[in-house]
This record gives sequence, C-alpha cells and structure tokens, in this order.
Amino acid sequence: DNWMRFYFEAGISYKKDVCELLEDVSKSNEIRNLKTFHYINGLNLYKQLGQVEMSATLSSNYLDVNSNNKHYFEKKAKIKFVPASKINTELEIEYDARYQLPTFKILQNNPLYTKDLSFYYSLSLTPETFSKTDSYKFIWNRFNFDTRNMVFVMMGYDKVKPSFTTDITNYGTFSSVENVLGKYNDRWFLFLSNDYKISRNLIIKSKLSGILNKNSNFINSNPNISTIKNLEISQKISTDFKNYPFQLDLGYTFTKINFEQSFSKTSSTLDNLRLSLGIRAKIKKEWLANILSEYFLQKTDQDVLKNYLLGGQISYRKEKSYLEYNLLFNNLLNLDSFNYINSYTNQLGFNEFSTTALKGYFLAGLKLYF
Repeated sequence: DNWMRFYFEAGISYKKDVCELLEDVSKSNEIRNLKTFHYINGLNLYKQLGQVEMSATLSSNYLDVNSNNKHYFEKKAKIKFVPASKINTELEIEYDARYQLPTFKILQNNPLYTKDLSFYYSLSLTPETFSKTDSYKFIWNRFNFDTRNMVFVMMGYDKVKPSFTTDITNYGTFSSVENVLGKYNDRWFLFLSNDYKISRNLIIKSKLSGILNKNSNFINSNPNISTIKNLEISQKISTDFKNYPFQLDLGYTFTKINFEQSFSKTSSTLDNLRLSLGIRAKIKKEWLANILSEYFLQKTDQDVLKNYLLGGQISYRKEKSYLEYNLLFNNLLNLDSFNYINSYTNQLGFNEFSTTALKGYFLAGLKLYF
C-alpha cells in the first residue's frame, strides 16, 4: 500500500434505442432497434514520488451491439508536479484515449432520408463504427493564498479518428446531412484565466480562450476541409469595499468567430463586442440586487447591429422571515423586440444569415422558507 495504490471496478449497462422512420410519399414506415450491452472492467493505479504524482487507468470494454461483438481498451495517464512553495503551484500533463459509439439520433434528425437510405445506412451502426478520440492536455495552476492572485492555463489537442465507417459513401451521406465527422477532426484549444488584486479594494479578472477546429468531410462526394476559429478575450474590474452596500463591475468581452471551407471557398465571420457596467448591492442584509447594463455591438460582412441591454435581479427578505420577494428582468430596454445577428456557414456551403427578434421580459415571484 505504501508503494502504490490501486483499485478495480467492474460493471454492466444495457441500452435500447428505437427509431421510427416515416416516409410521406409512400406513407410507409419502419422501426429499427439498437440494443447495446456494455461490460467494463477497469484498473486504476496511483503512485507518488516526492513532489510528483502519477496515475493511470486502463479499462477493458466489451460491447454487444445488435448481436455484433467488439472489444476495446480505453486508457488514461496523468503526471502532476507540485513543487514545495508558499505559492500553490501545479503542473499537469494528461493523456486520454476514449471511444464514442454512434446512435440513431442522426436518422431521427435527418429531413432528407428515404426508406432505402435509412434502412441501408442504419446497418452500419455496429461496434466497428467507433469514433476514437486521443486527447492531450497541459495544465498550469498557480494560486497565492496571501494575495489571492490566481493564474490558470490549459492547452490541449484532440485527434478524433473516423466516425461511422471508412467507406467514402457513408462519409458523404452523413457529413452532408448532419455535419458529422469525416476522415478526421483536429482540435486545438487554449484557455487562460487570471485574477489579480490591483489594490486592496480592486481586483481585475482576465480570460482568454481560443479554439481551432479542422474537420475533413465530403460534400456530394467532393473532399472538403472545414476550419472553425473562435477567439474570446474578456476583462473585468470589480470593487471590494468592506462594509459598503454597493460594489461596481466594469468590463468588456470581445469574441471573433470565423468559419471557412475549401469546397466552394465559402466563409463566414462574426465579431461581438460587449461593454458592461454592473452594480451589486446588499442593504441591511435584507435587500440584494445585481444590475447589469451592456452596450452590445455585432458585426458581420453584411450588417452591423448596436444594442443597449439592461437586466438583473432584485430580492428582499426580512431577517427571520419565511417569505422572500424576487424580481427578475432581462433586456428591459427592448421589451417588444431585440435584433440579434445569427450568421453561420454550414458544411454544405450555404451562408446562412438572419436577424432574430428576442423579446425582453420581467418576472416577479415569491419564495417560501420553512
């Protein structure tokens, strides 16, 4: 036990999916069943050598899907380094190999299927049609208990291997209907979060996240590479005055989304900018309020929209009372309508652009404590 800790787990699960497919032209229908038995046996190991912690998991999986059998292993390994320091610091490297089995959901959502297509392609939902994901992560976490400053960084890469089948015909059919994976999918991501006390009463919180996703699929049997880029940067300054009923939050959030694909060379870009001012209040331990006002700017190649948003929550509860009064409101300045851009280029090559009307609202209610 002093050398290494380990434990063993075992289990079984059963799942049955029923898919009913209807065809309007012939008024015919068919029902397909997907029965899955899953048996799992897993071994988990843990070892600590000074300031280094190591852990590993190996699970043996046996599947029976519609009387087709498949055995596979899932693996996970992690190394963590925790140096001796007054400032709590952790460095971690992680590898994870996992599998995902397709379901009938794609057929239920498909508005273009025919009876022959649905019957033929549902036969390919067997244990051989796994989608395997190899995931690599690096994590750095640093926290100072004295100053309350914090830094968290996570970088990673995911490699997703073929989904459904290696048959090019199935790639074309499934990816064109539901934007499912084709030959491969590569995903890089970065997340950074930083909390820093500027002074005794001011703290600034910063966040940065980025995703780069590349997906190889087919459009009408033509090879296509789809690339999605997402970048978000945000910062917020908050006050922390002791024994003062009001606190302020001032910040911004910038988001940039870009979609490109090689086939037909279509692309779509959407930029969002939010400037926010928030008020937090706590009066006599009875009144609680959170009010957020925002200037919201959206920009695409086709249009630019500007909005002013106001929302929040106010509650009142007298000490030792059984009742709490609540008022919740959102988008008060646009109770009739709110113009919001929705821009997207799908993997079929169509550039979809719409302006959606979202109404503001307010709700009042009571909470009873007993």
